[in-house]
Amino acid sequence: MKPKQILFTSILMIGILSSCGFPTPYQGLPSVEPTSTVEVPIPTDTVTPLSSQTATIPPTLPPPVGPLFLFSMAEGVLPVANSFTVPRGVGLIHVDDNVIATINPPSGEKNYFEGTPFSWSPDGGRFVFVSTRGGSADLYVTDADSTNTARITFAGANGSPAWSPDGEWIAFVSTQNEESNISLIKPDGTNLTCLTCDIPGSEISPGWSPDSGSLAFAAASGPAPISIINITTGETRPVSSPELKSSMPSFSPDGQWIIFECEQNICMNNIYGATLGMLSSDRGINAQPRISPDGTQVAFISNRDGNFELYVVNVDGTDLTRLTTTPYAEMHPAWSPDGQWIAFASATVFQETYTNFDIFILRPDGENLTLLINSPVNDFYPLWSPNQ
Repeated sequence: MKPKQILFTSILMIGILSSCGFPTPYQGLPSVEPTSTVEVPIPTDTVTPLSSQTATIPPTLPPPVGPLFLFSMAEGVLPVANSFTVPRGVGLIHVDDNVIATINPPSGEKNYFEGTPFSWSPDGGRFVFVSTRGGSADLYVTDADSTNTARITFAGANGSPAWSPDGEWIAFVSTQNEESNISLIKPDGTNLTCLTCDIPGSEISPGWSPDSGSLAFAAASGPAPISIINITTGETRPVSSPELKSSMPSFSPDGQWIIFECEQNICMNNIYGATLGMLSSDRGINAQPRISPDGTQVAFISNRDGNFELYVVNVDGTDLTRLTTTPYAEMHPAWSPDGQWIAFASATVFQETYTNFDIFILRPDGENLTLLINSPVNDFYPLWSPNQ
């Protein structure tokens, strides 16, 4: 059966997988489906340490001017080791001449979120978010200043919106009759289409290809492959091993490979399913991979050194660098569109149940750590607006 509600997957509820290499992904697309894995270099597990940091160090460089940020707000205690089940809202801030102002958060309700709870339009003029203000978990589209809000779904429980790069579609997870599927809808609420209704199992985590022609998705629970579906023909093919419990797939900027969580590791396969490599550690969990806009680096979180910290690594497995050294948990890295900054959430109160997560930014080399959003509630999932 498919779950009636899809909740955030805990970053600690992950199994064990053996260690191997991390890839050099830029290989020409094969003309036929490959029959063997690609040989890739195996990096060392040595991490380049940074000097000790605290959550209160002053920036030596001002935050970038102009971008908008979306972020998730949660009230109450958030147990890191359990599902994210606390009430949520959506926050929107504007950074202009180093002054941060709150712009009328579009939702103060108890929201239903699975995965990233919102998505920008490619031109940065609008965003889609999830709210229960209408009595059920539905998608709403609003202008960047949170005006002219329109509800675009009206049935089931809906989450994980993802706006296509060409701006034509919004993909999302829809749950009806205890079954979840990937669906498409136009930003004006028309042309609702279920993409995976004919596929057995539970489908979540839609991620767009750069050309907007395909979606990668994962199964909701249990071992199952990451798959790609062509949104025009409905053709679907697996791109990972069905024996792995995998989640959160995303395409590389050139569309040639996919990165995703696989058990406690981070895996990379090309779009035909050939294994390019894996980032793993026998000392902990690696999760939440995010590819840099130029496709040369991956930001991720890991507790390989005893605490969930932020790391970056080149896609060929070199220069594995730990960016944070706080006693708190870091999560949800997000690259700025120009690749010059990484935003992330970090706890600023250390308790058994981490409380008061805030949003920080720093350079990919670990410099210029800056507190961007400081509020009395938990702040998560920073999302930069596209270049405008």
